[in-house]
Amino acid sequence: MHWSSLKDKIESQLKMTSSNSGWLGKRQPEDFEVIEVPKYEPTGDGQHIWFEIKKKQISTMGVAKRLSEITGVKRRDIGFSGRKDVQAVTQQWFSAPLEAEDDLKRLEDFIHSSGTSKSKEN
Repeated sequence: MHWSSLKDKIESQLKMTSSNSGWLGKRQPEDFEVIEVPKYEPTGDGQHIWFEIKKKQISTMGVAKRLSEITGVKRRDIGFSGRKDVQAVTQQWFSAPLEAEDDLKRLEDFIHSSGTSKSKEN
């Protein structure tokens, strides 16, 4: 089969599928949810605080940058495990040095209004 006719056939199938009420494509961030599951639970010991943020339409780097600005901690000291989809509702774990704990506690209302937050020291 020639490439252009294959492309036309695929596009035709996609149009038929997207007009079907059963189409599962992402239309809104709520159509795609990501919940990060850590490999292990924080122990409560160590030099970092861990917290979970539920975010929507903001990148992982955007959150890390904002946390850095708010806490005064260098961006490179804000930890996370992989980048999550911007066009989604995601729950993601972050970490910061204990020195940021007071600032993060003051932000608890902000974090809760953006989603969920669970803090644990590690």
